[in-house]
Amino acid sequence: MVASKTQVPDELIVFLDDQIAGIKQTLHRLDRLRAAVVRRDEGSLEELMEEVRDEGQRKKQTDLRMRQLQINLSSVLRCSPDDVNMTRLCEQLTGQDRRIIQEKQATLQRLTRELGNERQGTELLLRECARFTRLLLGSMVGTKNQTRTYTAQGQEQWSVHCGLMNIKM
Repeated sequence: MVASKTQVPDELIVFLDDQIAGIKQTLHRLDRLRAAVVRRDEGSLEELMEEVRDEGQRKKQTDLRMRQLQINLSSVLRCSPDDVNMTRLCEQLTGQDRRIIQEKQATLQRLTRELGNERQGTELLLRECARFTRLLLGSMVGTKNQTRTYTAQGQEQWSVHCGLMNIKM
């Protein structure tokens, strides 16, 4: 049984709180991304790109912290670091420590589901924006297919590789 007074659960609680905060920040970032795309706010999009670059470094640090926690907990739980998970830990904890870990686990599961849904919504928005942009560009500069145009007299005329606008200089 893991003693409730050990340092390991406290380290884990801090780590889980950081994970929860990180997921909430990511959800907020997705909201800001969707808003910036809809408003066509290039400044906000640039800021978000910078945040995403910084997030990569934080992710590496988080992975290292998680691996160290797994190693520490594996010695306490008498299993390999790869087999360490919150369910296994909760089986060994009692009382308030167990309840706290289970609550954090449930919160992480809920936020992860929400993040998946928000990511899908954002992906659909961006795909639709890309499709609409392709349609607009295709109508203005033409596509690889033939384009039908009309003369000043209203007669149909087929033009190959020529769009609404001529972009040649």
